[in-house]
Amino acid sequence: MRFFQGLLAGLFLTALASVVMVPAAAAETAKERYEVFVQKGLSALDDGDTEIAIDNLEEAEKIEPKKLDVLFYLGQAYWNSGDINQGTAYFQKVYELSPDSEFGKVAKKYLDLLTKKEAKRYFIDVFSGFQYDTNVPEKPNTTAIAAIKEKVDWSWLFYLKGAYSHPVADGLTLNASYDFYQSAHFNFSDFDVNDNNLKLYATYVKGPLVGFLAYNFRYTFLGGDSFESINGVSPKLRYIAGSKVTVEAYYTFEDRNFYTNRLRDSLNHKYSLDVYYYFLDKQGSARLGYYHDIENAFGRQWDYDGYGLLWGITVPLPWEMRVSANGEYQYRRYDKGLSIVHADIRNRKNNNTSYTLSVSKQFDKHFGVLASYTDIQDVSSLEEFDYDRQIVSLLFTAKF
Repeated sequence: MRFFQGLLAGLFLTALASVVMVPAAAAETAKERYEVFVQKGLSALDDGDTEIAIDNLEEAEKIEPKKLDVLFYLGQAYWNSGDINQGTAYFQKVYELSPDSEFGKVAKKYLDLLTKKEAKRYFIDVFSGFQYDTNVPEKPNTTAIAAIKEKVDWSWLFYLKGAYSHPVADGLTLNASYDFYQSAHFNFSDFDVNDNNLKLYATYVKGPLVGFLAYNFRYTFLGGDSFESINGVSPKLRYIAGSKVTVEAYYTFEDRNFYTNRLRDSLNHKYSLDVYYYFLDKQGSARLGYYHDIENAFGRQWDYDGYGLLWGITVPLPWEMRVSANGEYQYRRYDKGLSIVHADIRNRKNNNTSYTLSVSKQFDKHFGVLASYTDIQDVSSLEEFDYDRQIVSLLFTAKF
């Protein structure tokens, strides 16, 4: 009898223990599943795969519907996918649940950014200041090459850019911009430049992809006389590969007309690829680019086939300051040289290298100052076309 009593007691305790342990085991399994979904979602978000990120983060939300990190990352994923409304809803939820937390504060920045975008569809940038140039004519383009090289001068610069954006459908925006540039030299007014550039373009956002299609018309005066006009078309595709990397591929076609030298009238084709890497919460960036450039001119001595390499880095500094370093290497192979300068010349080759170092300081949200130094070296297979140039600029900036 005692044996059966002991057996029944053991079975009862075992059953009781299993009842108590099942919820704990189930809870542990749910926690593990939650962490797996979050990790998969964040990994996909960092890789730019917003669809997979959303699927996994929504599964995590089902397990923990009020966890700030999941709600915040869902907002980011929807925002990056182009579904701004859904992303905003998640950011609003994060902010309402915990406005003083780190997630709440960053969510508020997204909400403020959206409000700013909705309220302001235009911007105006203004730059004005002085420039010292050791070689005012950038490149020799007449027969009297030696006579126009190495002209040192100061100049006053004024640059204005305005743009307006108009959303017309979900993800589709129509834009217009105008750039105006004017230089006024102290001594060599023949090299004063007046440049006007009108650009019309459309952008379409679909997930991590952004498409652009642009038309621009540019008209330039040199020394008060018509110098050049350009009609151009440029399709571009941008891929946002997560929060740190962006890739851009684009093609540019330009119909160029030179009023002072019709032999330079040309059709230009340019194929470009740029990669951007962002760091320090996107306050810093690095760029690496490549392009292939082909010019078909009416005067064959201006035909060329070339390529270029671009690189740059921007780093934020304390006190609202920023430092940037940029460089470009350009190679051009001309089918013919200028026979009027050098008899029966073929295959002129130009190697151009430029570097720019700039430091900017923002006083407030509207006004700032920019100082820069640029060094340009052009080495040609024909000594007559060699030149070097150094430019120092001090500009005051305004943004509205």
